[in-house]
Amino acid sequence: MADFDIPFEIDRDNSIHPSLEEQTITALNALNEASKESDQGFFLLVEGSRIDHAGHQNDPAAQVREVLAFDKAFKAAMDFADNTDVETILISTSDHETGGLTVARQVTEEYPEYVWLPQVLANSSHSGEYIKNKIINFSHTLNEDDTEENIKHKIKFIKKEILEKNLGILDYTREDVEYLANAKTPDMIQNKINDMISFRAQIGWTTHGHSGVDVNIYAYSNKN
Repeated sequence: MADFDIPFEIDRDNSIHPSLEEQTITALNALNEASKESDQGFFLLVEGSRIDHAGHQNDPAAQVREVLAFDKAFKAAMDFADNTDVETILISTSDHETGGLTVARQVTEEYPEYVWLPQVLANSSHSGEYIKNKIINFSHTLNEDDTEENIKHKIKFIKKEILEKNLGILDYTREDVEYLANAKTPDMIQNKINDMISFRAQIGWTTHGHSGVDVNIYAYSNKN
């Protein structure tokens, strides 16, 4: 259980929150047991809702882990279907795309290179949402006192703990650090973090809302 959303997969502590795959397996087993004497079967809806949240936040490191987590959950459902004699149908789809993600971001004025750099996402060990809260919580330990000494502590924390350790970003600039240290709102911090990752991976976003990109429908059955 979680007070609000279960943390992003990239932030999730397995000893506290179950994965989407684990939740799916538990639900399938419970429903299968509850309906074993029925000829009506059961219906289960599994939502990878945090894929959408990562899209709204333009957070590529979090989103790719959410998609992979959903893939594992769908594979668990396929395994269940393959191991039951009951006719079972699986359908996977989405109501919309979020964020307008593209792996075609031009980051220089010169003619663009046709590349994107997924290793940048692999180097990031937390979401922008998590990092935002980490910076805010550290600021609170300084009692929001903008003394020269506190500012130095905050800048050092952002450089070493946030950018280098948590995000794997070593080529940050002075302007990057100062922006994060002086950001006035939580959203400013989160958006900056996510854009630093996206820029370095050469990933682009067109919106923080929904887009008109087509979504696919996949289906699987254990019977011909």
